[in-house]
Amino acid sequence: MSKYFFLAFLFYYSNSYSQLNVLNTYTTQVLNSISKQTNVVLIGGIDNYISKSFNDCDSIKLINSPASSTGWSEVSIIDSNTYFIFYRIGSSTIIYKTVDGGNNWLQKLNMDTAIGKEFKMFNKQDGILLCTQGVNYFTNNGGDSWYIDSNGINNSESLAMHGDSTIYIGQSLGDKLFYSINQGHNWSSIINLPYQSATRSIFLLNDTCVYSLILGQFSDKYMSFCLNRNSNMTNKTISIDEAYDLHFLSFSEGYIVGYKYLHGTILKTNDTGNTWIEYQTSYLGAFTRITFLNDSIALIAGTNGYLAKWNKNSFALSVVNEGKQINNKISIYPNPTTNSQQIEIELVKDADLEINLISILGQKLKNVHHQKQSKGNIKINSDLTDLSCGIYFYEIIIDNKKQYIKTIKN
Repeated sequence: MSKYFFLAFLFYYSNSYSQLNVLNTYTTQVLNSISKQTNVVLIGGIDNYISKSFNDCDSIKLINSPASSTGWSEVSIIDSNTYFIFYRIGSSTIIYKTVDGGNNWLQKLNMDTAIGKEFKMFNKQDGILLCTQGVNYFTNNGGDSWYIDSNGINNSESLAMHGDSTIYIGQSLGDKLFYSINQGHNWSSIINLPYQSATRSIFLLNDTCVYSLILGQFSDKYMSFCLNRNSNMTNKTISIDEAYDLHFLSFSEGYIVGYKYLHGTILKTNDTGNTWIEYQTSYLGAFTRITFLNDSIALIAGTNGYLAKWNKNSFALSVVNEGKQINNKISIYPNPTTNSQQIEIELVKDADLEINLISILGQKLKNVHHQKQSKGNIKINSDLTDLSCGIYFYEIIIDNKKQYIKTIKN
């Protein structure tokens, strides 16, 4: 880690820290797929992870995977009991179907002639599987059998659908998006993506309004959109280290998730990408998917088994995943200071507490405190008289969970 990266990370993180209320998803795998139908939410991840919820993810129930080998999975809900799972296991593509809520699964497709990239069902009967080499697989009998149509698009990378017929796809490298109004049997294009770019994610607000996440050259990232198929794409630069998914609630109001300075980050726009509000969280990892459960509450998936419920009208995150995190109150005063400070921490349970003072370049300067503490209010004195004037950071570690707080010596 370079000193400049560490400086930028600490400065931003110390001013953006927020507490998270967490539950458990029973996994530490990357969650990369969310499908919602009425009151049922299905979640998929790598290493064959599958779970579901009937109460908008206030609680999670695990589903046994039908795959015998570990791989990458994508989930799709048709109704409260009918689900599909699309697996990529090595060079093989496998599709399973259940009609009893995941208790029993039947294999409906197993092929290794072309690598499957994206799978979706338009409705209970019709579905499409995008593959490499410009090959598409189709079903018209509820996924029970599949046939090949070679009229596909090479290097297809991402997919979005609207209704029973409209489909948009993006490429791994290209300067246009492709769309079909007959379930992918014929294709047209929308042009003007920035140079030879890669499409990370696509979202359809309706059958003509498309938004996409574009990864360009030199690490450039864009939110591109087209409100009408007859016009070219409009590209808006976004500032984030990695962007993985997006969701729009109206023509102008949209959200992007990814990470910045190693932490899960949400970008929000109310003017179709001209300006962005940034919500950076304390979560050390990436946000990979965002789906809105209603007009206010979003479900956000990520790495390490992360699943969050977020109210877009609040800065706070209510998180569904990775074990209970306790909200400990921390204050440091005076700040700025000329010589010494008092660190006051209110522990809600017994914990191992360590406090280090580190420089703006990330060097550990001194250990301020380290011992097992009983719950309650703790006051610790920190002497800065031997330090030069400038910016420093307290690294506060409570039961191996770290946070950084900026301090200034005048």
